[in-house]
Amino acid sequence: MIYLRSEKQSPKRIVPQEKRNTLQFKIMLAGIAVCAAGTGGFFLAYFARHVIGNFRDVQTYSMAAAFIGVFLYSTAARQLNVEIKKTTFYKILTIVTDIPFDPPEKGDRTKSLIKYADETGDDWRIFRNVKPEGSDFALPNVVIGPKGIFAVYPTADNPSSKKFRDPAGKLKELSDKLAKSLDAEVKPLIVFARHGEEFRSTEVYSCRLRDFSDFLLEKGSCNFSEKELEKIEKKLLELVIS
Repeated sequence: MIYLRSEKQSPKRIVPQEKRNTLQFKIMLAGIAVCAAGTGGFFLAYFARHVIGNFRDVQTYSMAAAFIGVFLYSTAARQLNVEIKKTTFYKILTIVTDIPFDPPEKGDRTKSLIKYADETGDDWRIFRNVKPEGSDFALPNVVIGPKGIFAVYPTADNPSSKKFRDPAGKLKELSDKLAKSLDAEVKPLIVFARHGEEFRSTEVYSCRLRDFSDFLLEKGSCNFSEKELEKIEKKLLELVIS
């Protein structure tokens, strides 16, 4: 299964290629290196305290180095228009290794769905945040393949819990609107991460995450051609929101 994203959703490098040869970027890398060395020195001094005479002094110097590193990084980041607030290890890693920044979003289970759809093959596609025409809400995921189109609502909730909010009604409504937008049948499907055997609905389908791949292959009732799939893909990308 292939994950198709709109231009707005596609992960981008935090520092563009054209800025990686600038003095500011070199200062940023130096700041990361100095901060890492200072942090490492602080903890190493503690673990080697029985060998080092006055390990507290080493820790003090290490902390000073770490602060200098943070200062260098922050100064360069501002000049490169890199947000400082949400700095994580993953973000630093993408800067150093020059790979697109693609952090997981809260509630986004697209990659989990792809993982458990391993038997479907590359002729299946998955989209995220698809907003049908005439709707104020977006579908978490839409899956299309030769055998059909599925409006997917993945959840980790337990349908047996009193706190469970049944999404069937809203999912069916959005699914019907998407069907009109695509002029094709769309099957609404709730995918439960851990529970779901006891869930019953006359409006939507449901399955466990581990059975996701089998469900798509068994319940699909269409026989789309490549041209039909390309047309549907193009329309879905137009309906994707960031």
